[in-house]
Amino acid sequence: FWLKPQLFKLELSSTGLARRQSCTAMSKRPEVQEVNLTAEAKAELVKALVAACSGDASAVTTEGEGINDASKDMSFHETHAPCAVVTPATPEEVAAAVRVCAAAKIPMVPRGAGTGLEGGAIPYTGGVVISTERLRRMELRETEMMAVVGAGVYKEELNKFLAP
Repeated sequence: FWLKPQLFKLELSSTGLARRQSCTAMSKRPEVQEVNLTAEAKAELVKALVAACSGDASAVTTEGEGINDASKDMSFHETHAPCAVVTPATPEEVAAAVRVCAAAKIPMVPRGAGTGLEGGAIPYTGGVVISTERLRRMELRETEMMAVVGAGVYKEELNKFLAP
């Protein structure tokens, strides 16, 4: 059988002794309203996200496999489709996409490889998924003994890049 780990929060009682409280007794996350955009509002959002990605229309997806992949991770949590997936290629484009979403009051979910087991990359209320898959920079600074690596680089790729 499978045991779920019990999470606990420590609190100080009036006597100063620590007391455990299970996570089920703690307050739950606040309810967040689902994103429901009109066709016109969605078109405006997509237009702004494309502009944030230096005009690259292929960096924004609103249907098909890209949406399906971004609606889940490796966890058991149910899927939730985002209204768009944006794949910026530079940190500046990420910042621009975040500004677009913030201005439109659209929730965003960052997404790496989708291998998480806790549902952290699932867009539970819709919104926009910001994928790191095109953040592929790899730079070796030998004199500083440092590698500068984009968030979309897999560890195996980095290891090959750094191999003698």
